[in-house]
Amino acid sequence: MPKPLEQDLPFWPHTRLRLAALCGMVGPPLGLLLVAVAIHQTPWFSFTDNALSDMGSWDEPGAVWFNVGVMLAGVMSALFVVQALYPFSCQLVSQVFKLDGFHLGTFNLVAISTSLLGAGSLGLLCVGLFTIDDYNLHAFFATVFFLCTSLGIIVAGHLLRTNGLAILGTMTFGLGWLSLIFVSMVAGLEVSGDHGIAIPELLAVLCMGSWQIGMAHWLWRLVPGPISSPWQGLPGS
Repeated sequence: MPKPLEQDLPFWPHTRLRLAALCGMVGPPLGLLLVAVAIHQTPWFSFTDNALSDMGSWDEPGAVWFNVGVMLAGVMSALFVVQALYPFSCQLVSQVFKLDGFHLGTFNLVAISTSLLGAGSLGLLCVGLFTIDDYNLHAFFATVFFLCTSLGIIVAGHLLRTNGLAILGTMTFGLGWLSLIFVSMVAGLEVSGDHGIAIPELLAVLCMGSWQIGMAHWLWRLVPGPISSPWQGLPGS
């Protein structure tokens, strides 16, 4: 674990960070709530027979709820990644380097993780914009969302673990791999033509959403009071 830092973290405006962290906390449950409304509005939908995206066709009664929910979740996730997670990651590794020396690979991990998570957020937005009615585009963006987000969380976990946040990093790493396992199940069911894709889809989304809410809440707690280091008095160290 790195030594305590001698200064606070004034790297970004507190208001912007808190708003971005709020987006990270609100986005997943809001999206899931609207998807739940879409399920209620679509009586034929079955977790054992359908994919979640089947509700997004504009011919279906729950299409507006589903597509709006997915797009809102994507936009709020993107804001969280760009305005909170990326500046925090840059600040974290730059402060560590002042103590332990420069490691280009760690800065590369920041770029890789935030790029993957950003791409995943944009993919989720496009899942709502390009519905199942345009299957090829929809399938492409759904793949981008599931794959990039899972891999981004895994890389973020490794980044956190190697920069003094062992507990938070291990939890992040585990949720990333768990979501990737469910994504692999989705791919397998899609290729084989079997039913029930909605179940592993939902489980993967729950893993991703749980990580985002937890990470956003952690960053939210980082802001209010003065602290001498990003690890002092916070969970995950």
